[in-house]
Parts: sequence; C-alpha cells; structure tokens
Amino acid sequence: MIRSFDEIYKAIDGLPPVRLAVVNPVQDYIYQTMDEANKRGWIKQIIFKNENLEVASKNAVLAVVNKKADFIMKGDVETSILLQAVMDKNNGLIANQNLSHVAVLESSYYDRLMLMTDGGVNIKLSESIMETILENAVDFAKALQIEKPNIAFLSLIEKVVDKIPETILAESMAEKYATDVRINVEGPMALDVAFSEKAAQAKGIQTEIAGKIDIFIGPNISTINFTVKSLMILGKVNGAGIILGSKCPIILLSRSDSIKTKLNSIALGILALKGVQNGY
Repeated sequence: MIRSFDEIYKAIDGLPPVRLAVVNPVQDYIYQTMDEANKRGWIKQIIFKNENLEVASKNAVLAVVNKKADFIMKGDVETSILLQAVMDKNNGLIANQNLSHVAVLESSYYDRLMLMTDGGVNIKLSESIMETILENAVDFAKALQIEKPNIAFLSLIEKVVDKIPETILAESMAEKYATDVRINVEGPMALDVAFSEKAAQAKGIQTEIAGKIDIFIGPNISTINFTVKSLMILGKVNGAGIILGSKCPIILLSRSDSIKTKLNSIALGILALKGVQNGY
C-alpha cells in the first residue's frame, strides 16, 4: 500500500515521461508546475491554445484519443468548457460511466492516504451515480496498491433517519456492496467515526473499519469539497486531486493551490495513467 506522496513520487520517478496535453496555459503558476515536472523527468507537455477555448479543449481530447498525448491538464480555461469536451461522446474519450473527482490527502495524524470523493463533479447523487463514484475510486485505489479498500459512506449520523435522505442512500449503498469481496464497506458513518476507532467505541458503534478508512464517499459535493479544503487550509495536510472515469486522467489545477499541490496532482495523474495501462 502506498501511504504518502513521497511514495507516489518514488513509484513514478524513473518512468518514461508521459505526454501531457495542457489546455490554454497562460498563468505563470501553470508553467512553474510544468517546469518542476519536467525537471523530474515526468512529462513532455503539449500545449493546446486557440482563441476559441472549446476548440482548444476538443483538440486536447482528440490528441489523447488519437494517441498523440497521454492525459490532460486544465490551464486557463473554465472547467465546464474542458469537461464538456471530455464528456462529448462524439470525441471518443468518455468511457461508459460518469466522471468523478477524487481528492487524495496525506496527514501525519492518519496512517494511510485518504481518498475523498466526490467534491468536484457530481452535484446531484443517486444510487447509479454513487456506484460510479465508488467504482472510480476503487479502480484508483488499485494504482495506490490498496488491495482491499475500506470504504465509508459518510453521513451526519450512523443510523437511518427518514428526514435525512443521505442516511437512507448510505445504508442502501452499504447493503448493495456488503458481499463484494473486493472491498469492505459500511454506512451511514459519521466523519469522526470514520477517522477514529476510539470515536466509534465511545459512541457504541459496531464497526470493523473505523479509523482505517481508505475511501470516504460523501453525501453531496459540498460536504466533500468543504472537508477537503478545510483539511488542506487549516489542517495543513498534503493533498491533490484528479478526475477519473474517462479513458485518461484529467487534472484540474487551482490558482490558490501551492506548487507542491499542483505537482502532487500531476503525480496522481501519472499514477492513474499507469493503472489504466495496467488494466485497472
């Protein structure tokens, strides 16, 4: 199991450089990130610019489809424009499932990497969307060498309450995957229990995986988005994010991210690409 970004770096150092399609890079922070990745021998960037950003985005997507690039990174283009090109089935990049965002966090207070999803793509959740979110995260967990990930469907509380629909969905999903031999799954589960076995004991919660969660699946996009940002800004955890579910990883950089976080995201993309090439 890979437990840190240092271990991720070691896993990709020495690999042949990948061809990174970068859509409309303008800001200095994008070039600084590419320079750092180049120094490490990770990438060879291919720049896609056009006055029409929809055209630039489509050209980057087609470069991957035509095997002239390996994966995509967002430059100075609206996320919605880039993802529209990615999700256009006529362009040939989208697989037979939805996209989802996974944030990967590393904290000195937790003994493993935390995969938190989905805080960036899917706004309205249903069982089918939750299935996609889970499957994308489980596939990526393989790239992190997590053999049998522990998964929590997060909620406000651990019991089902009719007036809190997220608890109903969490229980339904946990029951659906209860016999899946690939994973261990529980829900609904509050975040304190997910983080801490002691919290579970104090609350009298019967659980096999509290304090050992690998994949945290949130009840909505805002919950995971707020949680990730809070941990990274106030908790100073090391982190990055990636979009999964297409035929290649998609990296979305934020201007507010540190160079370290941006470099982490490229590293995740390379690791995910390695996983895709290995059949998962």
